Amino acid sequence: MIKKQKMRGSIFQEDNARVHFSKVTIAKKEALGLKHLIWPAYLLDFNLIEDTWSYLKDRIRRMLPQNIKELERICIQEWQQIPPVIIRSHIESMPRRLEALDKADGGHIKY
Repeated sequence: MIKKQKMRGSIFQEDNARVHFSKVTIAKKEALGLKHLIWPAYLLDFNLIEDTWSYLKDRIRRMLPQNIKELERICIQEWQQIPPVIIRSHIESMPRRLEALDKADGGHIKY
């Protein structure tokens, strides 16, 4: 997929799960020319995909899928229908998150 999408030189943001730092994984990323963004462990307040997952899960819960096929169909449908304004609002919240984190001296913030 990385080769198909011409992502060489891209920077990946990953959490600090062990699988992302295994010798095999590191070697593969290096072979593909990928860089890794240094990211503090458990800093979900700055992982914007978590906000998007939360939005998506809320939408899916309301639909009450009855089986795995229906769940899959709903997930794909809802993912494709996430309004750009939702993603934009998550991105635009970053300055407020940084300010809140600074005020909390690096502690927990509301996001």
